[in-house]
Amino acid sequence: MNKAAASDLDAKIQRGFYITVGCVIALPILIYGIFTKQYPTDPDFIYVPAPNLFAAKWEKVGESETFSQYLNKSKIIKNNDQTISVLVMRNFSSSKSKKDSFSTKPYRSEVASIEIDCFHKTFETTKIYLITGSFANGPLAEEPQEIFANPLPAKSGSVGLQLIDSACTAVNYSNPAKPSRINFMQDI
Repeated sequence: MNKAAASDLDAKIQRGFYITVGCVIALPILIYGIFTKQYPTDPDFIYVPAPNLFAAKWEKVGESETFSQYLNKSKIIKNNDQTISVLVMRNFSSSKSKKDSFSTKPYRSEVASIEIDCFHKTFETTKIYLITGSFANGPLAEEPQEIFANPLPAKSGSVGLQLIDSACTAVNYSNPAKPSRINFMQDI
């Protein structure tokens, strides 16, 4: 075999090797992309890095047509009765503007402090931060708002009920049929 033919054969083998390696690497990625739904603008987990005020791992707990709702499970606080305090982030699919505020800036996400009653399946928003960027990134659209309202019952199948179920399950208040109310009189 002459030198030119051997060189041509080596080039074909080398090209075949690179094509095979490329296929072996690309095929699993391609299959994963085909068989899973990927929403890069609506992921299941969000990691907001420090020094952001809301730096945490946020887990998606519900979604509607206009927003996705995330829960910071590391910041759930158990109260004495079957109530808990949680931080919730809503990421909107498009910019919103608050009609009843003095802010003219649109916002893409909000973080709210919410009190949840796991036994009665109610929630009460106590404070809201409106943020100009998606996923709690960016400056505040306006000063935080204190909310003074009565607890609201969660409607069946709503994002609010999904939040309550996820948060109460995270702190083992998932069986509201048998409440574990504290009886202070038994210690007297």
